[in-house]
Amino acid sequence: VIALAVVGLVVASRYKRVPPNALGVFYGRKYMTKDADGKSIERGFKIVTGGGKILLPIVEQFQYMSTAAFQVEISEDNVPTQKNVPVQIIAVATCRISAIADEQANAVQAFLGKSPDEIAKTIGEILRGHVRSIIAGLTVEQILRDRAQFNAKVLDESADEFRKLGIQIITLVVQDVKDELGYIQALGQQEVAEKKRDAAIKTAEANKETQIKVSDAEREAK
Repeated sequence: VIALAVVGLVVASRYKRVPPNALGVFYGRKYMTKDADGKSIERGFKIVTGGGKILLPIVEQFQYMSTAAFQVEISEDNVPTQKNVPVQIIAVATCRISAIADEQANAVQAFLGKSPDEIAKTIGEILRGHVRSIIAGLTVEQILRDRAQFNAKVLDESADEFRKLGIQIITLVVQDVKDELGYIQALGQQEVAEKKRDAAIKTAEANKETQIKVSDAEREAK
């Protein structure tokens, strides 16, 4: 009985539970698994999602990888636009390790043992490259007018690269676009001036129409 109790305690101490917001990565020996096509393949690690597994002594080691969402801030200065107007762009990407099994394996190979800061740095460098590339093909007006389309372009162009790293970019939000030349401010002033001009024209047209109607009414009354 004592021997069984000792065995039970040892097994319990070696059992690794995996929470729902993490991957449990066992490594140190060869493991058989199936790829996306259902074929059996051999890997040097095993991913456990939910539940748990007994960690074999001596031959196995174990690490957690969080699948919780995290944010990566992007700030790029002096990014030339299509018309060579340099802008500063500030954005925030919400990311996580992919929920797709094959992509999770990519994440393990790319980031196991890396700190959250190291992972965020890699993601940020990739996103900054794509942000600069896309801004180079757009005017300031296009960036300001349709940020949703800009965000979608960045996500679309970077998707394949992130799949290879096992990372999913959930959202990308551009928080601010600035420039040191005053171009954006001038655009705003131009927009205000145009609105005032249009309003003045409409007011003048309305007054003219009113005067015409009053004159017609006076003629009919005579």
